[in-house]
Amino acid sequence: MSTNVTTVSESILQLKLGSKYLSLALALPLCIVGVLGNLLNVLVFLNLGNYKHNASSLYVLCKSFFDLTALIIGLGLRVLSHSFRIDFSVKSRLWCKIRVFLLEVGVFNSFTCLCLQSIDAFFSSYSSASLRQKSNVRTARYSLMGSLIFWVCHQIPYIIFQDLVNVKGMPTCRTINIVFSRYRNYFVVVGISNVIPITVISIFGFLTYRHLRIPKEMSNDTHPRRRSVSLSHLTRQMTNMALFQIVVVSLCQTPFAIAQVYSCATEGMTKTALHQAQEQLAQMIVVTCSYGTFAVGFLSFYQTIDCIIPFFF
Repeated sequence: MSTNVTTVSESILQLKLGSKYLSLALALPLCIVGVLGNLLNVLVFLNLGNYKHNASSLYVLCKSFFDLTALIIGLGLRVLSHSFRIDFSVKSRLWCKIRVFLLEVGVFNSFTCLCLQSIDAFFSSYSSASLRQKSNVRTARYSLMGSLIFWVCHQIPYIIFQDLVNVKGMPTCRTINIVFSRYRNYFVVVGISNVIPITVISIFGFLTYRHLRIPKEMSNDTHPRRRSVSLSHLTRQMTNMALFQIVVVSLCQTPFAIAQVYSCATEGMTKTALHQAQEQLAQMIVVTCSYGTFAVGFLSFYQTIDCIIPFFF
């Protein structure tokens, strides 16, 4: 009996060590690369000034700022907590209240920028001139301001209901309101963070891809719905960049969505310590990969390489 207990304890310890070292091996490099990539995106787009007359460029620029917030507050502090046991949220009541507020304002605005960018790419690639005119900077500015105000208001309850509580003698930062906690677990985490953005970007990404795949021989077709549209170099470039980000985000967020659904479905189940350690390791891997959504700026940066070369030379 004692041998089995020892084996289980060793397995739990190995899983916890694996979680710690995987956090260093996966999360830390992803955070560094993501921060550098988004900073480069910001520098390039600010220098080129495309955001002043191109809606998609404005969405990418704003998304890069929000991605930086998500990476630094979310993934960066997660590495400190899991790998170095440095958790500011259990040391400061103020930080406990505002951390999730700041993180999710950045996360949800980033998703909103990507959704708006995918919709803008759809309108920009459409054959109808009236629909293409819906892609404009003025509309983008109002949409971004409205999004920021909405998500700030949506996150205010975190400042009220997030607090430090003692769990088995240890301070823990958690939601103290049961109703709000369920709303966050079942709707915010699963719906707003995963299902809604994945659905929107998938639909408009597919429609945009169809527009861009219109055969060249149809360019002289007199039928208005089959006539291809001639896109500017910048518009086509930004559209391709949007499609690239949509694919990466879908790949990163889908496993996270499945993991969250599983977590909600098994919330009331009794689990052994070994089972919990296994889930913790799997959750760490899935959550870390989901931050690839915000680190995609590093890869999309190279999708605009022909615009970047003049910036440096």
